[in-house]
Amino acid sequence: MRTARDYRAAIADEARWNTSSGSFQGVRLLAEDLRLVGVRERRHALSEEGLAAPPRLVRTHVEGGITLAADAGRLPRFLALVTGGAMMDGGESAGTLRQLVADASDDPASLSLVRRLADRDDWQQFSGLRVRGLRLLPASDAGLVMMLDLVGAEMATRHRISVTPAPATRPPLRLASPPHGLRLAPVDGGSTGQAGALMLAGFEIGIFRSGLRPHFALAANSPQMILAGQLAAQIDIRLLATDAAKAVTDADRLSASFRLDDETRRFEIGFPVLAVQDRRERVDADGGPALIHLRARAEARDGALLRLREMAAS
Repeated sequence: MRTARDYRAAIADEARWNTSSGSFQGVRLLAEDLRLVGVRERRHALSEEGLAAPPRLVRTHVEGGITLAADAGRLPRFLALVTGGAMMDGGESAGTLRQLVADASDDPASLSLVRRLADRDDWQQFSGLRVRGLRLLPASDAGLVMMLDLVGAEMATRHRISVTPAPATRPPLRLASPPHGLRLAPVDGGSTGQAGALMLAGFEIGIFRSGLRPHFALAANSPQMILAGQLAAQIDIRLLATDAAKAVTDADRLSASFRLDDETRRFEIGFPVLAVQDRRERVDADGGPALIHLRARAEARDGALLRLREMAAS
């Protein structure tokens, strides 16, 4: 696993899958682990050991992941690479500057990533990359990180690439303080919503594409396509087991909204419907507070699986 201190990296949107636009922009990664994966064919002959033909490399593809801090520029940029679509003007939404509505109908764009350890080295280029999953979770410094799971077509070496510098560093996004950080409410009846502030002990928002995998033509050693798969989303949260948390999480279907802030912008990630898959209340044997562990999967409603809204900081 490499860290951002060890090498330079840059990304470029692809005009079409596995066709780089050639315009790379530097990106500050916290870590990355991209590799070329090879599948070998072995002959299973009915013969003594050692008489069968040696393994033969029959196909390869790229797999791995990158991790980067979530800020006001990166969050919409990389979220669109897994959901499809793009940030649009807020329209009639009060106070909304821009918004992204994911309804699982858009195929996301692909990208290329290049890296090198030193200025005298050649660039390694990974192309035809699609985002198989994005996890948004808190970091140890109270900021947020995005962890992207990537699948791609191939790796190549290039001597020269034009790279523009990475954008100026922006303040990290952080989960807003209670009661604004997380809001939950039952869907289709029940109580009107949470009766008090919910105290989060941890959370993870996972957005992924099931079925996203490389496909190979006969006699081809690199993917001929990577299907976009089906968009899905899941949240895992841990709440202090207060009366408010117990009351609101008792429903089987919930709506949820996470608010993320920096000094100039505010983002809300909303899930219109979450189907609760697992709910457990646990008591720490060492005397810690009781926690409610909740896992829920997003369902589409009114043409939206999830919404990202960007607003000016209040």
